[in-house]
Amino acid sequence: MKDFTTLFNEASQWAPLPDADILVIKTAEQLMYHFQDREDYRMAYPISTSKNGIGNQENSYMTPAGWHQIVERYGDQLPEGAGFKARRYITQLDQSDFPNQTSDIVLTRILRLAGLEKGLNKGSGIDSYERYIYIHGTVHENELGKPASNGCIRMSNADIVDLFQQLNSKPCLVYIQA
Repeated sequence: MKDFTTLFNEASQWAPLPDADILVIKTAEQLMYHFQDREDYRMAYPISTSKNGIGNQENSYMTPAGWHQIVERYGDQLPEGAGFKARRYITQLDQSDFPNQTSDIVLTRILRLAGLEKGLNKGSGIDSYERYIYIHGTVHENELGKPASNGCIRMSNADIVDLFQQLNSKPCLVYIQA
């Protein structure tokens, strides 16, 4: 398992900008760590990655490992609990609307990831961007802390609002550690 110093050294190949934020997702812990300006630790968030494990194949419903970049952001100024379908706002929902729902209902904010590592999370049949891998809010907040998603990284709705605001429009790298 890579330590944070190793990750920061690796990050320099992907974002030489000194103000890039880094999110480190440790799937074994089901936690996401936010670092601002590479070494300034900001916060740890409970998350949920795929119930199918770590993998990169299209239609596997697994969470892809490796380096990614946030390339699209959706939901700024929408209310907490805003629902999305195909990245478009559909309505405001809350967890009680889906008590037995098992699908990944995308709520509140979307941070869309693009893989940076050709052959691992970028390229034909394994591309994180083409697989629509997001960090997003969820109706399944009770499942945070354990693998339960269909490939995306789920966060509580309050946490995704907080993270979205902190990232503002700065470049952000995401490392998903298998």
